[in-house]
Amino acid sequence: MTPAQEKVYFAACPSPLGDVALLLLDTGLRLGEALSLEWAQVKLEPAQGAKFGYLTVSSEKRRARSPATYRSASGA
Repeated sequence: MTPAQEKVYFAACPSPLGDVALLLLDTGLRLGEALSLEWAQVKLEPAQGAKFGYLTVSSEKRRARSPATYRSASGA
């Protein structure tokens, strides 16, 4: 999706759906992973030396850390 397409999409998307779509685009999470997140997995404060917070995603198949991006952290 190009930046221009993202802008059009987010302008037309209702708030809860747009927030989830932004999370998916910025972190690369799958929908099921995003919907199963719990607050204990969300770290809003950056780890030492990091610029943004992060998510800890765990599943039976993999464990990964998805860093928050500037856009997702700033709410832009």
